[in-house]
Amino acid sequence: MKMELELIRTLLMDMEARACSNPKVSCHPAQIDGFTPQQISYHYWLLDNGGYIVAEKVTKFDTEVEDLPDEYRPCCMTWKGQEFIRTLHDTDIWRQAVDAAKRGGTQSLELVIEAGKRIAAKKLDKLFDMSST
Repeated sequence: MKMELELIRTLLMDMEARACSNPKVSCHPAQIDGFTPQQISYHYWLLDNGGYIVAEKVTKFDTEVEDLPDEYRPCCMTWKGQEFIRTLHDTDIWRQAVDAAKRGGTQSLELVIEAGKRIAAKKLDKLFDMSST
């Protein structure tokens, strides 16, 4: 399964909006148009594995279906997840960061975040330049 950057951002923003904040109790998974529950679960796993959230693995049992996939549910965002949201919450910065990473030949989440930080820093520099004149 392929990592979808838009889904990563959407899931983190959803967690923020729903105030998923207890590391010991999971929230219900988000339902996002255009994505299957399996894709969403996989992206929660990716976010957990990358240190952006704490997720809970829920093993499903069904006597009629042998190989039900495990499901991952979000519990809370970590510091790293909060920093992601603070950096890339603004849709304009997000779009510019994704575009810059693609132009650079990558869709690495870490590089998108780095691009977002640089774009935000340039915006701040412009604000300081304008206020000093």
